[in-house]
Amino acid sequence: MISAAVLSAAAALSCTGNVDPEGNGNGSGTDTADGIYTVSVDKTELEADATSVVTFTLKDENGIDLTLSDPSGVYFRIEYENGEYEYLDRLQKTYSAFDNGTYVFRGVYKGTPSENTVTVTAVNRSKYEKFHRNVAIYKMTGTWCPSCPSMTAGLNGMEDAIKEHTVILACHGNGSGSDPFRIVVDSGADVDLGNLMLSTFGLQGFPSLVINLNTPFTERTSSAIEKAVNEQRRNYPATCGIKVESVCEDGKLSAKATLMSDKGGTYDIECALLLDDQYVADGAEPDGIYNHIVRSYSGDFCSYASGNAVQVAAGEEHEKTFTLSSKELSEQPENCSIVIYALKRLEDGTTMVDNIVSCPVNGNVGYVYNE
Repeated sequence: MISAAVLSAAAALSCTGNVDPEGNGNGSGTDTADGIYTVSVDKTELEADATSVVTFTLKDENGIDLTLSDPSGVYFRIEYENGEYEYLDRLQKTYSAFDNGTYVFRGVYKGTPSENTVTVTAVNRSKYEKFHRNVAIYKMTGTWCPSCPSMTAGLNGMEDAIKEHTVILACHGNGSGSDPFRIVVDSGADVDLGNLMLSTFGLQGFPSLVINLNTPFTERTSSAIEKAVNEQRRNYPATCGIKVESVCEDGKLSAKATLMSDKGGTYDIECALLLDDQYVADGAEPDGIYNHIVRSYSGDFCSYASGNAVQVAAGEEHEKTFTLSSKELSEQPENCSIVIYALKRLEDGTTMVDNIVSCPVNGNVGYVYNE
């Protein structure tokens, strides 16, 4: 059985641009080869460490290695149980994994698939990343913004296996119209959270994304966002896990966050209150519904604050308690959630979200481990 994790890895590997591996006339390659082709792989088990690779070879009936003699005509693809498939990048004949799973591959030469497939099993992810990794997606948006629904559609259209590794924080702001969910961060200059994020990360306008606080991003297609998420997971495995307990009484939320470090490190642990299922009659979204809305937060929302940071040894835990109050917690706690995230400083001085979790109000989440 193919693991659901295959979808997560494959989304970052599908071909893009004017590439037509099957030669159906819709892209740059229009010829189709006749022949019998056989795909092989140098090994069938792969360490899920994001760096180890397997290498594919495609040969014709005469034993000619087409990956050497005509590499531009050769593609490899991942095939799924439901009959769908996704191609690896052009000229790519290797594969690496950062999720455990079973992966089925077929070779294609100028539109003609190989007669056989090869199966590769990726194992031991927990040796390289102990905790389930979530990627923070900061979405700059406005209820007045006519282009913003396209970004919402891109986020909603991601594969479920990718969504399971993301937490979205919608930062609203004013633009050509006003937004009822804006949070003013500088009353003197009338700057709101959405516009602060845009200016901090050098973005031009709404809608925009910031992935994990280290990657400004403006593409709106699901495949592009999936690729960005997987690049974060591949390049920055989590070094910590987070568990949360939250209790809300009379509009006051108390959340106890516990961080456990796998590798040891210094973390700035912060929180944000999110609001879902809000209807705006004149909003630009087709259904008028807005989700993941940031209503309050702790610390410096945009970056790591060394004054708040704590050092946690490998295998040790650190607890931090947050208290938040808002009218939404009093009026509609069922639509609220709290997110806890651990910020780290990279070697170049930039901030990165090492891990982030979402917890319902009056609920709890435990550590989630990789297998």
